[in-house]
This record gives sequence, C-alpha cells and structure tokens, in this order.
Amino acid sequence: MMFSDALPAVQGMKTGKIRALAVTSEKRWPHTPELPTLAEEGVRGFAAVNWWGILFPAGVPGPIIDKVAADLGKALATPAVKSALAVLGVEAISSTPEQFGAFMASETTRWGKLIKEAGLKVE
Repeated sequence: MMFSDALPAVQGMKTGKIRALAVTSEKRWPHTPELPTLAEEGVRGFAAVNWWGILFPAGVPGPIIDKVAADLGKALATPAVKSALAVLGVEAISSTPEQFGAFMASETTRWGKLIKEAGLKVE
C-alpha cells in the first residue's frame, strides 16, 4: 500500500501495475472520476493533498508581493496553464497572500498536532 502523487499513480493504473482504491482529496479527481474519496469509502476526516506556493523572504515590500500574487492569479486562470497543470494532476488555485498565509498556518497546526500525537521524530 502507498500514497502517491496523482501522475505516477495514473501511469501505474493505466498499465495495470497498481490498483487505486481511493483519492485522499475532499472531492474526486476529474481525471479518475471512478475513484471514490476516502470519505466516500468510510474514512471520515482524512484529507491530504499536495500544495505549492510562492514565498518571499521577510522584508519584501507588500506591493511587490501583491503584484506577483495578482500576476500569478491571472496566469493560473488561463486555459493553457490550467490544462498544462491538469495533465500533471494539479488543480490551479490562486489566493491572496493573506489567504495563503492562513492556509499554511492551518496546515502547520493540523500536521504538527498529528506528528506530536503519533510521537514522530526526525532521525
């Protein structure tokens, strides 16, 4: 059993080398609509997806960050970028710097709690 990014998993599914059971996102993935979510399979409260973002060093002026965020949002909204990312199993989502900061904070809290509860340590 393994958890995998979408692209390598789909390749393995197409060749018959692996059998996917579910996706870990909150909704079904458009490229494999036949795969249920873990929640649909009875595993409630579990959602884990990869995400990416652009970060700046401390001290970068707000207007520069806002400009890059706006330009990135426009690029992510174009059909060409959306389709190029979709082929890789990536859903293009943009947000404001404040929304992304809040998302990162919530992810840090969520996964930090799990790591502490499980007693995981870096070796």
